[in-house]
Amino acid sequence: HGQLADLQHILDLFGCPNEQRFYLFNGDFVDRGDQSTEVITLLMMLKSALPHRVFLNRGNHENIQMNMCDKNCGGGFYHEVRQKYKDPRMFDAFTSFFEELPIASVVHKTLFVVHGGLPRMQHVELEHLDNIDFKRQCPDRPVFEADHAFFDMMWSDPHEGVGVIDSSRRGANVVQFGSDVTSAFLERNRLGILIRSHEYPEDLTGFQLMHGNKLFTIFSASNYCGMTGNRASVLTLTSDLAFEIHEYMAPDPWNPHAPVNKLLCDQITHIKNGKVHKNPSISGCIKASTHPKKTGKKDSRHAAAPSNKYHRTPSSPGISDKTRKVEMSKQESTANTEAFAQTADSAASMEKNIVCRLKEKIVENRIDLEWYFQSIDPFNKAHVTTAQWVDAMTAVLRLPIPWMKFVHHLATVLPEDHINYEHFLNQYVLQVPVDEAWQKAVFETIARKLINARASLEEAFKFFDTNGDNCISQDEFITAVSSFDLDLSEAQIIQLMNVVDTNRDSMVSPNEFLNRFKYVYKNVRAQDGGKEFDEVRRWCEEELSKIAVRMFLKSESPVELFKRFDKNNDGTVTSDEMEVSLVELGFPYSHQELRTIIDFVDVSKNGAIDYGEFTDAFKIVD
Repeated sequence: HGQLADLQHILDLFGCPNEQRFYLFNGDFVDRGDQSTEVITLLMMLKSALPHRVFLNRGNHENIQMNMCDKNCGGGFYHEVRQKYKDPRMFDAFTSFFEELPIASVVHKTLFVVHGGLPRMQHVELEHLDNIDFKRQCPDRPVFEADHAFFDMMWSDPHEGVGVIDSSRRGANVVQFGSDVTSAFLERNRLGILIRSHEYPEDLTGFQLMHGNKLFTIFSASNYCGMTGNRASVLTLTSDLAFEIHEYMAPDPWNPHAPVNKLLCDQITHIKNGKVHKNPSISGCIKASTHPKKTGKKDSRHAAAPSNKYHRTPSSPGISDKTRKVEMSKQESTANTEAFAQTADSAASMEKNIVCRLKEKIVENRIDLEWYFQSIDPFNKAHVTTAQWVDAMTAVLRLPIPWMKFVHHLATVLPEDHINYEHFLNQYVLQVPVDEAWQKAVFETIARKLINARASLEEAFKFFDTNGDNCISQDEFITAVSSFDLDLSEAQIIQLMNVVDTNRDSMVSPNEFLNRFKYVYKNVRAQDGGKEFDEVRRWCEEELSKIAVRMFLKSESPVELFKRFDKNNDGTVTSDEMEVSLVELGFPYSHQELRTIIDFVDVSKNGAIDYGEFTDAFKIVD
């Protein structure tokens, strides 16, 4: 999840892959974190160096729909790529790579490793999963059984009961599967254990065992999103299926010099009689099935370890009851004492950073929090219970945080377990000095970009109003303004929205938007030539429509067309390249006409046309 510190810590703990050391990474390499490009690039390098020792499963975030979401809504990878790479085709390249990743792996013919969970259908066999066309985007509205299986393997979660039920947490189409589904799938396919990821355990440990210890959740992103405080884990497996689960907390990327939590790094989990015991160094063993494979068909899923040696037993698949007692030496006891001290220092540092970031989020969402508190306080007493406060923080900030743990760090809890939410919110008022000249300059820059993008005032409003409900929310305003690459903080964007939102209801209506931008539009057009500008715009739009028709008659995709225009393959189309390409299409424009078209298409005004500007310009309009 874009947390490079965790990936580096795993490699530090266990070593880089080599001929004797395999790695299987179980999806969700990008989104949410700040270093998604670094994480996926490092994994690609490892895969390229040792393709037969490094394996990558696909997760639900290796998908365009999630990548295009705002970071606060669980995505962020698209915006990170656009920010860090000049070439707009880089995101398409990452997307193509993701579509090559398998959606599950079988290890030692015993472990089934998948990012999300099991399909909702009954009687699913590995051969059925082999036949899924996974080299595409995960279908968000599955219809056919193969689509449902693909979707469920990316998105589903286990539950403690039996059967398949709808998931209320993750939204439409997502299901949860019970212990009977896990047992039936493993038995039918001669497998021993299901290993999945997809979510951190509610108790903030790095792993969770369910369904009679036949299902392991292994989550390898510690302090998820920088403010969860959870531990992470790695499962190591030997060729005879002896395993260990290592829990750890990666070094704080905001404070890399803080002491490493050595105790958690060395903590290994032992399973005995169906119960989990935490001990310094204890291992277990996974039983493989004695049943032969039902078919001699070559397995197309990749295996993450040699399969020449198994621990076989006539009993049903599960966890061995054998244990290994560990007697700690005096030196080990001393080392653990020192580790506890380091753990306390590291935990205090992490907690301080989490609280600081939570306060920033409260400032950014203060208006929404105020609205929520007022909606649950019909008698205007300005008091809520701590449980109601937790519900408000969860609903508004949408962060996977154990809020009750942080309530005393963020609010004053009164007797009888109440919080005065007015006093609470007044602590988080951001005072930003008003600079009218700065506001005017920013609004004019936004207007100029919209005008250059050939957007009328009505079209500009629709650009902001992404969900089409005829009003612009704070999230929509922030997302729209951020897309203009003005290098503004969220606080500055919120300040701009407050200027437009004259009735202070945290929403921008069409009238409020038009009242603010019609004068800005008028001033910008006057600066750029008034009626002459409108005439040039109409001429350019007509010519671009003609060019688009001629281009798309060749049945090429936008990417292929862009490559044909980009003669030197540097990711942009210069005026010379545009002139040559248009002549090839039969449009012998004069040099001045060509410069006019180039200037019109070049919204960013950097002297060249990138892929986004190219596709925006050449659209066929009926």
